[in-house]
Amino acid sequence: MFTYHTHRSPFPKTFNSPASLSALLALVTCLLTLPALSAPVSLRAYPVITRITAPSGHAISSFDFAPANSVVFMTGDPFYGLGLTLWRHDGSSAVSLFTDPGVFAGSRVVFHNGRIYFNDGGDYSRWTYDYFLLNPDNTVTQVLDSTVSISLWGGETGPDNALYASGAEGFGPSRIYRIIPDPSGLFSDITMLEEIGDASGPLAFTPAGGLYCVPGYYYAGPPVPVYGYTAQEVAAALADPTGAPLTPSGHVWAELPAPYTGASGAVTDSYGRLYVSANAWGEPGRILMYTPQDPMPVAVAENPGGRIETLRIDNGKLVFNTADGIYETPIPLIVTTTGGTVEATAGDPLTLSVQTDGGAGTFHYQWFRVTGEKTSVPVGDNLPYYTFTPGPGDDGTRYYCEVSDAGFTVVSPEFVLRVSLPTPVGKNAFLVLLILLPTAAIWFRKIRLVRH
Repeated sequence: MFTYHTHRSPFPKTFNSPASLSALLALVTCLLTLPALSAPVSLRAYPVITRITAPSGHAISSFDFAPANSVVFMTGDPFYGLGLTLWRHDGSSAVSLFTDPGVFAGSRVVFHNGRIYFNDGGDYSRWTYDYFLLNPDNTVTQVLDSTVSISLWGGETGPDNALYASGAEGFGPSRIYRIIPDPSGLFSDITMLEEIGDASGPLAFTPAGGLYCVPGYYYAGPPVPVYGYTAQEVAAALADPTGAPLTPSGHVWAELPAPYTGASGAVTDSYGRLYVSANAWGEPGRILMYTPQDPMPVAVAENPGGRIETLRIDNGKLVFNTADGIYETPIPLIVTTTGGTVEATAGDPLTLSVQTDGGAGTFHYQWFRVTGEKTSVPVGDNLPYYTFTPGPGDDGTRYYCEVSDAGFTVVSPEFVLRVSLPTPVGKNAFLVLLILLPTAAIWFRKIRLVRH
């Protein structure tokens, strides 16, 4: 499925320069390359399950989840012709909601505050994206005319319940916009927060309110920057967009490695891990995972037949689409603990435990004790917990658990023991006696007074 991913159009009004001819030839090459039909595969031995197959004669460009466990998705012509159709899948079959045969399919469908929004991909004379609201009667209302206003590429709901999207004015550099729809769903309040440059691409908010954005196409070539902003920086930009805007400079948090030239989707899970669908023409699209602790990408899944587009998370599954369908795979294994310092008493049994989420296949647990020589010694059994009796010499000792599944090996945070000595029995009895003596003396005085 060909989707135009830049607001700096490769289609100038005239084609009288070598650069313009090169752009046109590159486009023609893309348009004449038929899509390869193949299923995406996991690169981590995780299952990849088909949720929805593209209707015959259609290629899926984007999707989002809607009420009643339904999915709304957008399709276009698999051979790069005009035609946009919006569908609703109720879990058993797909029903067409809206069709416009005169435009290309757009880049994003988003369910926001009970409403479904989507964009088109322009036509042969308009290379900007108009934005629409799907009405309850399956008619549409145009909420942005890209020929007189901004052209929005994406759409994600932010932590403040506003709609955020990358876009541009005409063919200008990409920017991030915040939109607050009015009660009727129209776009009346639009604020520009950042000028990223390059082509518009996906956004993803962290659970804490931070923000990631990735260019849809990076003109300087790979590696492609992944920009990251803290929740405090986002809040400052919202409070004062002019005085404290989000800027690319100094905010390259990670990179898409070669050969990828841009991204089509991004999403974070509840643990703050970022997933990006990385693409390049002629290369298999891949889903890359980045963790907050280590922004080095780990490949999770691949589409041998081409691009991977929108990414979503639903009930612990990473859900994504290619032109041929919508698929799911488990989120990668993660291990959590209460971790940190653990108070223990010498001679009393102690249990350390870990919890897992995501993953696939059989889990294997291996506990380790870190000695004073910083050597990891295996201890315990193949269990998510380890019970032992610490001694006085275990104070400051560290433990951790290594958990493996079908595709990953994850090391838990460390436990650090703080071992105290037990209070002697005789000392306890003496303390009790000291507490009771004053009370006993009072009662004896009362008894003597009664007798007298």
